[in-house]
Amino acid sequence: MSIWGWVPPLVISLVAVYTYYAYVVAMCIMTSNLLAEKVILILVFHALFAMSVWCFVRSVWTRPMKPTVKYALEEAEWSKMSYDYNWKKEREAMSNLRQKVGIITTASDTGDGMLQYCFHCRNLKPDRCHHCSRCGMCVLKMDHHCPWVNNCVGFHNYKYFLLFLSYSSFGVIFVIFTSARFIYEFIINARHFGLASAVSGNVLVILIMLVIHVLVGIALSPLLYLHRDLVAHNVTTLENSRPVGVYGTKPSYKTFDMGLQANFVQIFGERKLYWFFPIFTSQGDGMTFPISTYKKTENA
Repeated sequence: MSIWGWVPPLVISLVAVYTYYAYVVAMCIMTSNLLAEKVILILVFHALFAMSVWCFVRSVWTRPMKPTVKYALEEAEWSKMSYDYNWKKEREAMSNLRQKVGIITTASDTGDGMLQYCFHCRNLKPDRCHHCSRCGMCVLKMDHHCPWVNNCVGFHNYKYFLLFLSYSSFGVIFVIFTSARFIYEFIINARHFGLASAVSGNVLVILIMLVIHVLVGIALSPLLYLHRDLVAHNVTTLENSRPVGVYGTKPSYKTFDMGLQANFVQIFGERKLYWFFPIFTSQGDGMTFPISTYKKTENA
């Protein structure tokens, strides 16, 4: 990847470092006069900060998962697929190949037998797999390539990415609401004693932190709202723009929708204690997925 791809993660890291200094040192230690307030704010902040950093690191450094050798095409099959063979006319050969690798989705909007394959990696694409030009590989259950983590978001780290969004959002809300009191006191002091007397280095640091977090909160809100809906319906960002079709049926956004609870468990696993930590608990192998009752009925 290009070195420029690390600029957004670096920006996030710098914001995190500044936030830590502004909140813990400038606000809690040097500005707050209440011991109980200092202890409570520092403890809660550290919990949210630690979880956000942990999830961010896991999102950035977890290597994308690619299809196994099972999906690699033999030279004869590749020659047919990529050059002089019309697979649309050879439905029996296509059906045999489909059954061999266990692919149920189709690349065609008409629901015919065309399989998705990658010219770059020379392999068939499992269900929900896409090639990422930035990562230079086919990524299992690819959601999107996120510049902020300089990595693909997919089967390998989608849980970590969701947790990063969630803990970061909670952290932003916590910082904004708990630092608002100090800004309010600054405004009161400015009215009574004048702006020059009220302004101090710590106040400016806290004020800048507050502005940054308001902007971050505005940016996170639509992203968190989008992925909440995607998880609820078991749809990736790519599938949300182009619905997936199962062989013999037309594309639908309901292809993998197993219901809210089952969709959530498919990503976070069944052990509730692990839901809150960036530990891999997603179900399946990332290459095959159950289809919804809706699709089964439609296929019958």
